[in-house]
Amino acid sequence: MSPTKAKSALDSTPQPTPAQSGLKTLAGRNVLLGPLVESTFNAICAISERTAIICSEKGDVCLLDDNDGQRLLRLTNTGFAITCLAVDPNARRIRIGGKNGQIKSMSLDDLLYPSTPPPESDASFLVNTSTTSDIGHLCAMGYAANTLITIDSKHRIEISSADSDLEDPKMLNTLFPSHGDAVLGVRLLSGPNPFNAVFLTWSTDGLVAFWDLDGKGQGLLKTEVQQVSSSCDDVVNQCLVVRASRGAAFLVTGDRCGVIRILNTADQTYVFDVRAHSSAIHDIAIFEGNETTLIASCGRDRIIQLFRCVSGQWSLIQTLDDHAASVGGLIFAENGEKLVSFSTDRTIHIRQLVKKDVEGLEVIGAIPIRIITLKASPVSMVACLEDSMCNFVVSLLDRTVATYDIATGRLVSSFKVTDGDGSETVVLDALRMGVPGLSGRPTILAGVSGTDKSVRIYDPVTGTFLDREWGHTASITDVALLEDRDSDQKTLISTGSDGTIMVWDLSPKPSELADSVEIDKYTSPPKESTPARQPLRRVLSRAELAEFQRASPVSTPTGRSSPPRVIRRKTSKYGLSAQSPALVPPMPLMTSKHFTSTSEDSTSRKSSPRNRSRSPPSSPKGREARRPSLAESRNRTKSTGNFSDFGTLNMSTEQASRTLRAYRKKLSTSEPIKDEVLKELEQELRLTAVALGERSLKSKAISETLLSGLLDQYSNRLVSMFDEKLRLTKLESNSSLEIDERPKTAGNPTIS
Repeated sequence: MSPTKAKSALDSTPQPTPAQSGLKTLAGRNVLLGPLVESTFNAICAISERTAIICSEKGDVCLLDDNDGQRLLRLTNTGFAITCLAVDPNARRIRIGGKNGQIKSMSLDDLLYPSTPPPESDASFLVNTSTTSDIGHLCAMGYAANTLITIDSKHRIEISSADSDLEDPKMLNTLFPSHGDAVLGVRLLSGPNPFNAVFLTWSTDGLVAFWDLDGKGQGLLKTEVQQVSSSCDDVVNQCLVVRASRGAAFLVTGDRCGVIRILNTADQTYVFDVRAHSSAIHDIAIFEGNETTLIASCGRDRIIQLFRCVSGQWSLIQTLDDHAASVGGLIFAENGEKLVSFSTDRTIHIRQLVKKDVEGLEVIGAIPIRIITLKASPVSMVACLEDSMCNFVVSLLDRTVATYDIATGRLVSSFKVTDGDGSETVVLDALRMGVPGLSGRPTILAGVSGTDKSVRIYDPVTGTFLDREWGHTASITDVALLEDRDSDQKTLISTGSDGTIMVWDLSPKPSELADSVEIDKYTSPPKESTPARQPLRRVLSRAELAEFQRASPVSTPTGRSSPPRVIRRKTSKYGLSAQSPALVPPMPLMTSKHFTSTSEDSTSRKSSPRNRSRSPPSSPKGREARRPSLAESRNRTKSTGNFSDFGTLNMSTEQASRTLRAYRKKLSTSEPIKDEVLKELEQELRLTAVALGERSLKSKAISETLLSGLLDQYSNRLVSMFDEKLRLTKLESNSSLEIDERPKTAGNPTIS
């Protein structure tokens, strides 16, 4: 039963309602609203730690006090619907905003401590009661550095003047213009232009806005976007691409219906209007040379149109239909001598622009010279600025970024688009390349990711991740990179489908630069004490230890210990191993105290009776029956020679040489290489080169030692041989003298 509803008797006569006791709040931090129980509160602002100003939609201004229990006191009523409020604690002023731009300003002290009861509606407090149609409803307001900032429903931001009155702030007449729709792209303006702007942006309704780096609007242009009269109501024509010429002398626009328009910015008239494509236009490129001005456009209909301006008149000079699918973008390269385009058919076409004279007139044509096949569909492409190698960078759908040489079509480098720790990969859209070698700093490759709505920058040479940032609440549509040649200032501009334009500062802070210079100039690394240093280490490898264990004339064995003998399995001559050649290759020759050589083992087997087989010897008949043929002996000798080389250092060297030759041929392909694999290969090659150098030095020293030892042995042997020869000669001469001096006898006749 409702406590406020009047009760009736049985005869429908109203009965007096008994007086009710005071209402009690529930346990907890609740506030008794009282007469404001039906109000809807939509704005609140704290004025101290325990008090706040709270407003309702009907214009009620109340005080929420938590000092001595929770209390809600109604202070005044503005007389209009309240949408926002702001409190200036320094000036002790409160400002309340409402619909149709109405603002009420009052003193905070007069509001909290009134001398008279508050009236229901005090019109003297109203500062701005304008209700014109062009003024939107105030959505938010606040103070920043004693300056009042308001935002209305017309997407406008107003800032009060610094010298304005505190009671009646004077709002600046300069408004921040906005597209009011999704911003589709941004482009930098080159050279001085009539708008004094740095970049331009455009939206789907054909509105082109010109801006400076401070975010101040320099002008607006409304381009024509004609709607197609069709039975389908969902077909809406939109402006998709806008490109500006040098100095913004003219603008080139392309819409969803394939129409290209050239707008003269001086008098805002169209000088060229033609339907170049049968569907949406994806990209437009402008080349302005000393004698020739060209415009190239591409679209979803896989067509590329090439236009030329002659004597102020634009005309179509060639239609290119080489691609098999939608053409995503194109660029002019090498001072307008080449036209590069990419398509979703996973190809990049490079064309040469040539000229010829026909009846005294110069005619330009594009001739295809090279086609690059990709592993994934390209997403965005940009040319390297002031690059002597004439390269271009392309982003692929497999989340990689590759650099190609225009002259040869060869893949120069590629890297995976990851974050700092390499755990997340994204597709990089809207690539923008910085100026190489500017101010001695690395070149910046900027792009946007629709995967996580982030703006990213990389080093295009090494693929190193530099930084990323978020800010857009919807998909990012385009990005532009501005660099100052005379300073380290770098600015990045991004646009999004949420209708926002964000300007990012990539320049290092002056304090950081000064600190780094001071550290490099005056600070020297502290000298480390000897006990704090790392202990010395020089561990010899197994190869180095084996060199010391080799027998040489200089080394002298210590002790009478013999190397351990390997016990081999005794096999019968009548077994299968004796009748068939061994298929297991022999072990490589190793000289160590734990292993014996093959020659020593065979010698020991011949000299030791324990290693002889106990099986009876084969009969002569069996040996004659198993006499091998000449061909078998040759094949056996050849196979034995091949198996003897298996596993040796020479064979391993030949295999490594063949593998490196095959790897060099593989490098000419467009297959990407992982960074960690490339680093591992570089480390292995460096270690191999060091090991080869050490081995050559050691082999040279050992060969010299062995040669000197052998020469000493042979010299000693030759001396001993000469001594023996002289001794034998002397003995023969002495024996002949004894025979001649012996006397003759009768029983021994002389033999002549």
